[in-house]
Amino acid sequence: VAPHQVTVIPFPNEAHVDYAWEVAKVLRDKGVRVDVDERNEKKCNLKIRQSQTKKNPLPIIVGDKENADKTVKRCRYGSKQTHTEAIDEFVDNILADINRKSRPDAE
Repeated sequence: VAPHQVTVIPFPNEAHVDYAWEVAKVLRDKGVRVDVDERNEKKCNLKIRQSQTKKNPLPIIVGDKENADKTVKRCRYGSKQTHTEAIDEFVDNILADINRKSRPDAE
């Protein structure tokens, strides 16, 4: 079992760390194990890669567009595709995955 089910990656870090913690609070309130990667790295791909090497199944990115739209961009472990969705929709999807104890792409 991964120590964290979701890693929130603010990019660029300085501008969106508050929104990242907002998203993390919503997830924690629903019982999701979540971490915020506050490291001041210049490359978002490095943070995503390091999250995936730690076997965190779901890194999500929050940036300018996501902050303005109150959405998150998710990247599934092992997939190069990203998908943007509203926070409430993301929470519903991650809770369904947790209750099912699997990922939809793993079935």
